[in-house]
Amino acid sequence: SSVIKADEIIVGTAADNKNVAPFVNSYPNSWLEMVYTAEEIGQACTIGSIAFQYYEGPSLDVNDIRIYLAETDKSSFENKSDWTPESELTLVYSGTNLILGDEEWESFRLDTPFEYSGEKNLAVVVAKTAGYIQLTLTWACYNSANSVMFTASDTDPAFAQYPTADGLAVYSKKPVMKLIEPAAKLAAPTN
Repeated sequence: SSVIKADEIIVGTAADNKNVAPFVNSYPNSWLEMVYTAEEIGQACTIGSIAFQYYEGPSLDVNDIRIYLAETDKSSFENKSDWTPESELTLVYSGTNLILGDEEWESFRLDTPFEYSGEKNLAVVVAKTAGYIQLTLTWACYNSANSVMFTASDTDPAFAQYPTADGLAVYSKKPVMKLIEPAAKLAAPTN
């Protein structure tokens, strides 16, 4: 019989590796949105951490990363302006002075766990600023048509904020993602 690890859900199977999603390593300043379907995730869950699977390449020092989540009806991006409305995004993680690519799973423990209903799809936004680029740092990904969209800039840190214009590209290589439920709280001892 198979053992399912109840506290982890791995979404997608590595079929390729790219430097674009989830951190747009080819630009210092970026905003990237991905859509994972309810079918891919497979269940409702409380998301305590999100992790992305490192593939290869040297690490990258980043100034800051923010992650936002939203439940959405869309399963892909229709065009380069199809951002999830800012009012629907929940900031779940904010961190500074991080190193990407120094562990098998690049994991982000959410500041606030996110209750995912399992009924709609999940939009995952990763915003980042860095002082340089790292073209050969890649992440495990798989084919998923028009499931990733991003905008980015070499020089303007405003591109790590909610986009006010069309994205640079809609993209079909989606990162393998691991959702980790928060550690169970131990019940108080009873006398």
